[in-house]
Amino acid sequence: MAESTASSVIKMINENGYVDGDKLPPERDLAVLLGVSRTTVREALKRLSAWGFVRSVQGGGNYVSLVSSRTHLEFLDVRRVIECETARLAAENSGALKEENMRAIYSSIRKMKDELGSGEYGVSGDEAFHLAVAKAAGNGAMCTILEQCCDILNSGMYATLSISGQGEKTVADHEKIAAAIEAGDAERAAEEMKDHIEKAKINILKKEGSL
Repeated sequence: MAESTASSVIKMINENGYVDGDKLPPERDLAVLLGVSRTTVREALKRLSAWGFVRSVQGGGNYVSLVSSRTHLEFLDVRRVIECETARLAAENSGALKEENMRAIYSSIRKMKDELGSGEYGVSGDEAFHLAVAKAAGNGAMCTILEQCCDILNSGMYATLSISGQGEKTVADHEKIAAAIEAGDAERAAEEMKDHIEKAKINILKKEGSL
């Protein structure tokens, strides 16, 4: 519920033209508007605060705090460096462990499809996919880096997945990456991941009007 409510708050911010610094309605009003409990609203706002979309002031309410496009682009550059290599390493692995990892990768794709079907943006499924690929690479350090960066990475995912129709395109990209990993084609897996991340950069630039 918190994930779905966070998505609803982001939609509200986008659709109502909120800008950086605007104050959001009180929690009780948000609960009524979104048809959820105040506890769920509170948890959703905590997530949005961690992702950089909301700034909470004790006793002063919640304010829109939009992460800059430059920050999103910089983190996408970091993701490209790390995740092209995780995709490559995942494709090079083989045996029973790879079968288990592939199940996790395809499970994350199904999760994202389910989220999109429920009207959400699919951020949890998106996050699960990239972490599953990192785990399939067999490199614990890469997994740790991605896990520690989840909050800001999720912020970037929201920035792109909130674009109409982007969720379905992201699922299609994930399926191409998964197919390359499963086939053991390391170069194609890395190239598909690179293409996926480059598309995210283009989407952010389009969203801010730079393209």
